[in-house]
Amino acid sequence: MHRSEVVERYWRFHALSTSSVRQDRLESISYFDAWEHVEELAQSDPEECLAVICDLAEAASSDQALAYLGAGPLENLLHQHPDYAEAVSDVARRAPSFRAALRCVADSALPDTEGGIELRRLRDEPPG
Repeated sequence: MHRSEVVERYWRFHALSTSSVRQDRLESISYFDAWEHVEELAQSDPEECLAVICDLAEAASSDQALAYLGAGPLENLLHQHPDYAEAVSDVARRAPSFRAALRCVADSALPDTEGGIELRRLRDEPPG
């Protein structure tokens, strides 16, 4: 699946699966493959996963969507690959939407490394 298609289908899954309309929630299963793809990347291909998360953050339509991204794939990426903390910090410094997602990552997912310390600082820094 091409990255742009993953982004489109991921956010479509999110919108439908969180809808108050039952039919939307039932339809969301048609887009579950994108969610699954991102989760698999978090386990097996951290470099591509980080790139997809960056694209997802840019395409997010709301603060709720960014929270979903931070508490989901971004947290999973950091938990599975603590050595990516510095790369995540680099992105968070440059991209406000990505940093907003980072604010929703649980403290337990951040490694006890220099990169993890920097992520905590960036996460806890006031927006703006």
